[in-house]
Amino acid sequence: MKAYMIVGALMMTGCATVPPTDVPISSKFSKTDVAWFDGAGTGTLEGSAFLRTKGGAVKTCAGYEVQLLPYSSYAAERMRFIYGSEASGHLFGPRRAWKFNPDEPDFYKSVKKTVCNANGEFEYKDLPSGDYYIIAKVTWDIGKVFNEGGTLMKKVSVATGGTETVTLTAN
Repeated sequence: MKAYMIVGALMMTGCATVPPTDVPISSKFSKTDVAWFDGAGTGTLEGSAFLRTKGGAVKTCAGYEVQLLPYSSYAAERMRFIYGSEASGHLFGPRRAWKFNPDEPDFYKSVKKTVCNANGEFEYKDLPSGDYYIIAKVTWDIGKVFNEGGTLMKKVSVATGGTETVTLTAN
């Protein structure tokens, strides 16, 4: 009985709230810098996202949200901090607690969202040409308390009338 009490106590302390890490951002976000993103276009971005378990099984983004953000120096600085690169990256495990400063509310308004289909595929149509960040979540349960996986990010360019196909995965 004592062992169960110790395990229970350890699990409860593992759930303690950790204060967010303050992250200063030197770039300024301006809605006018990403105003092109609100316009209609003729580009398409399609793709898929997956990770492999330690045993080699493929897990996809099926049912999870995929976010599309227009490129800006503010977004690039955030991506460099979160993923260690503004070109591509992966963040394993649960999302960390960060407090970006400044944390511009308009930044969140300039995000388009979709959901991966049952095959782990997503698509954005009628996009204006430009550079974007695509972010997809791929996680799976490994017990009653823990998840594995994380989020994947990649910078992509969409051309007028073109179709860009991307695969997000960890290297």
